[in-house]
Amino acid sequence: MSFNLPTLGWDAAFRLEQTTALPVEIVGFYGKNVNNQYAQLDWETASEINIHDYDVESSRDAAHFNKIGNVVSVDDNGGGHSYVLNDSTARPGINYYRLNIHETGGMSYYSKTIAVDFGANGSALDLAVFPNPTVSDMQMRFNLPENGLVSYALTDAAGRAVLAKSGISLSVGEQNIGLPIQGLPQGIYFLTIQTEGGMMSAKIVKE
Repeated sequence: MSFNLPTLGWDAAFRLEQTTALPVEIVGFYGKNVNNQYAQLDWETASEINIHDYDVESSRDAAHFNKIGNVVSVDDNGGGHSYVLNDSTARPGINYYRLNIHETGGMSYYSKTIAVDFGANGSALDLAVFPNPTVSDMQMRFNLPENGLVSYALTDAAGRAVLAKSGISLSVGEQNIGLPIQGLPQGIYFLTIQTEGGMMSAKIVKE
């Protein structure tokens, strides 16, 4: 005895997939430094289904997070809402934040990680190049507020590019990247790093 089982074509499978709704759709999660006094964290949802609450977590290294606050979902009928939480415990330097989203059924998951800088001027241009001066290769260290592409270029005193690399995909957090300049002549060079959030620069002395 044999059976002829119906098969779902591509169109039917697509329509079935489209009926599956995500529990929450976050359309924006932002943070800003308010006069170096506190970090204002805002997030907006387009829809919420069976969402109970949001834990707001912070970190200094984008790896180890601690809960700093909780916001209860306005409702779970599928509508979108705006939320805000202020963090008065933010410390000087880069502060990283994420949302731990809890469903009413007990499931939980994380949002993307964002960064807020509490430097003297509220910017994220924390670039260190070492050793400087140097006779060999160097390291460049900087904080990246969010995932993105980074490019860098090294020019000599005459403005000629002697070293460049573009389209480096990096994750949020502290970055340590080698700068191979051992083979370059002695002199003064200028390093420029371009991120999706801004530009950093440093003067380098090769001995």
